[in-house]
Amino acid sequence: MNRRRLHRSISLATLAAAVLLLAGLGERIALRSPDLGTAEAYHARIRALGEQLPEAIGPWQGEPAEVPRTAIELIKPNVLWARRFTHAHTGRDFTAVLVQCADARDLAGHYPRICYVNSGWHLKSAEDRTWHVEGQALEGVEYLFLSRRDNRFEQIVVLSFLFLPDAGTFRTIDQVYTAAEDRRRRPFGGGQVQVITEASLSAQERDEMLRLVARSLLPIVNHQASGESH
Repeated sequence: MNRRRLHRSISLATLAAAVLLLAGLGERIALRSPDLGTAEAYHARIRALGEQLPEAIGPWQGEPAEVPRTAIELIKPNVLWARRFTHAHTGRDFTAVLVQCADARDLAGHYPRICYVNSGWHLKSAEDRTWHVEGQALEGVEYLFLSRRDNRFEQIVVLSFLFLPDAGTFRTIDQVYTAAEDRRRRPFGGGQVQVITEASLSAQERDEMLRLVARSLLPIVNHQASGESH
């Protein structure tokens, strides 16, 4: 093979290798790049599910719970469901909140360690918890907050868990940040569920309140980016 033909063969081989390399890169980029249209459809489905959330659950009568406007501006929710439930017979009550955001990072504005502390509450304790609902393990945290108002001490307990589509539940916002670093997952955002009760309630009562609410919220918590629920 003469020098010109050898040079041409090397050039063609180099070109072919470059084409294959670019094709491979393109395929990997396509796999990693988010489908914004699919994400928008997902958020629309979540909004539709949010509109179907119950106003009352069994003997628990619900009424809208106020959420500060500043908090709404911080979290920029796609879905915000907040209700105060009161038992028709015992008078026991609690507040339940579900927030779902198009950007999971916005959940920091509703994260108990940030939100309640910035509102004047002192974090007294935080305990990792796992609640089992409909055969599913929901990993979260039980927080105890203390506040002094009008020369009186007030205590509340916040049961909280975070969730991302196709990724399950999380205890901390740092775990959510880490999971949301996946570019394919990022456009689908994330959510958080909180149940707020008086500290005087027993642990069993609080857990039952969490399970009661979670059963109604599982269609949103488990809704996958593909459009399925598991």
